[in-house]
Amino acid sequence: MKFHIRWPLLAAGILLMGSLAVATPKSAPLKPAPPEVSTSEVSQIMNFLRQAQPGLYRKAVMLRKSDLKQFNSLIRSAAPNFRRLEYMRKYDPKLFHYTLADLQLTRKSYSLAWQLKKHASAGKAAQLQTKLRAVVTTQFNLRQTIRRHIINSLLKRVAVLKAQLTRRSKDKRIIITDRIKQLTGKQLHVNW
Repeated sequence: MKFHIRWPLLAAGILLMGSLAVATPKSAPLKPAPPEVSTSEVSQIMNFLRQAQPGLYRKAVMLRKSDLKQFNSLIRSAAPNFRRLEYMRKYDPKLFHYTLADLQLTRKSYSLAWQLKKHASAGKAAQLQTKLRAVVTTQFNLRQTIRRHIINSLLKRVAVLKAQLTRRSKDKRIIITDRIKQLTGKQLHVNW
């Protein structure tokens, strides 16, 4: 009998909580603000776009003349990829080269696909289809090479980290003693 009395109260509580959850607006997760871009970076990004993505470069040039707000938005959205590629150029030139080649193949495949849609005639379509297949095959092979390169880099990094772990395990007592000295102000720099 007590179960029957509590059940409607429990159901009413669940219903009330559910209605409150529906009534409170759910805010979308905040997107991080696009990064600010310096004027020197704008020219670097434009140079990069001119070389790697000519279509986007032409759009940026037109927006720079007609709609400065949209131009700035485009540049800010391109900035993270540009910075990633700049970092790659400095610290992994091989991967940078592969990535640029991949971007060029992507552009070429889109161009060929657009031409294929536009020219549906049998003779031209077969020729374009063959070219598109060759470009996509080349791009697939390149992406496999990129993945192999990344895996090899990660394996080298893992080997270095394992060696550090082993070395630190051997020197555990010394590292802990040095850290205590650092925390108490008796030693300035410790490889903690």
